[in-house]
Formats: sequence, structure tokens, C-alpha cells
Amino acid sequence: MRIKSSMVTLIMVSFLLVTFHYVLVKEGSLLELPYREDPGCVVNFAQPHSLPPIALVSAPGSGNTWVRHLIERATGIYTGSVFKDSELYKGGFLGEYDEWDSGRVIVVKTHTKAYGQMKRYPAAILLIRNPYAAIISECNRMLSGENHTAYVEWSEENAKTPAFEKILNDTLAWYSSITLNWLKLYTRPLLVVHYEDIVQNTFGELERILEFLNVTMTIKRMECVRKDINGHFRRNTDRDRVKEYYVLAKKHGTSIELNSLNVSQLLLQRGFPPMH
Repeated sequence: MRIKSSMVTLIMVSFLLVTFHYVLVKEGSLLELPYREDPGCVVNFAQPHSLPPIALVSAPGSGNTWVRHLIERATGIYTGSVFKDSELYKGGFLGEYDEWDSGRVIVVKTHTKAYGQMKRYPAAILLIRNPYAAIISECNRMLSGENHTAYVEWSEENAKTPAFEKILNDTLAWYSSITLNWLKLYTRPLLVVHYEDIVQNTFGELERILEFLNVTMTIKRMECVRKDINGHFRRNTDRDRVKEYYVLAKKHGTSIELNSLNVSQLLLQRGFPPMH
């Protein structure tokens, strides 16, 4: 009788979960993702407190969300975040609302530059992107109302408006300090990953990341990545960005180049490749 009762309970729970997911999709609260069509590509939570809170840290605009997508596809385990972004949650990042130390997620997204918060992570993956591309990407997000895939018009006239100038200056300051602080202050296990390397050699860099996370990539999970390599939140990379680079370089080119030099020197001192 107990076995029969347990089976009935399991069937009821499964039915409720499927119904709940259907309602979310129907109401537009959750995107229907490609891996839901393939049981072999499903993404789940790990058991509570079974995983260490490993930071996936970057300056805003460095491709953190895309790398989270790749890690989820490659490991089958949700990633987390300290931000609780409702748009990302609705887009399928169901670990977004987990606490950073839940132990149920494979990595935790953060943009922190504070040493006090760095110390709570036993290991970290530092994602670095070309500063021009990262700053432009984050300004597009902020100036479009925090839309992860939108663009705004970059012109010398727009760049002089108070709102544009404030977000541009804040983003530049944030970018300049995050990478430098982690390279200077964080002494625990650290893996440096360059965004441009992931673009050029996605599977090779994913293998490096998974090795750092003590996860073995299977052929099946590689196929899961291949089926949906971009995800829902990666901007179109085929756009002509000459105007954006020109406006940013004209306003802040000197400080950006100096920051890149400082970061490259620190990377080399710690045995990592320099900036791209």
C-alpha cells in the first residue's frame, strides 16, 4: 500500500509541475526553451548544499549571461545570480532567484568588486571582455531600460545628453575596477576566461571551465550546447559597431587603453594571457 501511495503521489506531483510550466508558458511568464523538447538536455537543480558557491564574475556587459547559458547546457545544472533578475528568470534561468549559497547551482553570477564579498566564494571564474565591447554592451542595456538584447543610437549628440553621459561614466568606472580588484585581491583558485576565446573556440573554452568545476562534458551535453549555442539573451554580433566604438573612443579612449594595460600587466604577473 505504501508503494502504491508513493506512486500516486509522484504522479500527482509530476502532473502539477507540468501544469505549472504550461501555465507559465501560456501566460508569457516563461519562455519555452529548445532543451525542453529533448529529455537528454534537461537542466535541473543540484541537491541543496551539494555544490560550493563558485563565482562567475565579470564587469557588466562582458557576456556573463551567455556564458551562464553555455554552462547550463553543458552541465545540466542551473546557474545562479546575486541579482534576481526577473527578465532572466522568465527567460529560463530558474536559478536566478536562488540564494547565492543555496548549493543548488553550478556557478553564481556576480559583478562585485568588494573584497568582503569576494571572500565568500571558495573559487571564481573571471570573465574578461574587450573593454570597448563590454562598455558598449552594458550602456545599450541600461539606456534601453535594462533590455538584455536591445540597442540604442550611438552618436556624438546622444553621448552628450546627461542620461547617456552618466551611464557611460558609471559603466566605465565599474569596468575599470572589477577586473583589477579581483586580480589584485582574490587569492583563492581563479580561472580567467576571455570572452573572445569563447566566441572563437566555444567547446575548447567550455572544457576548461568544466574542468575547473570538476564536471566532465559528455558527447550528449556537447550536442545540447550545439543545438542552442546562442540562447535567448545574446545580442546580434553581426552588427556594424564602428559608430559605437568611435563615440566611445573619442570620449574615453585614453582611460580605456590605460586600464587595459594595467589589467594585462596583472594578468601576466599571475600567469594568465594578457587582454585581447
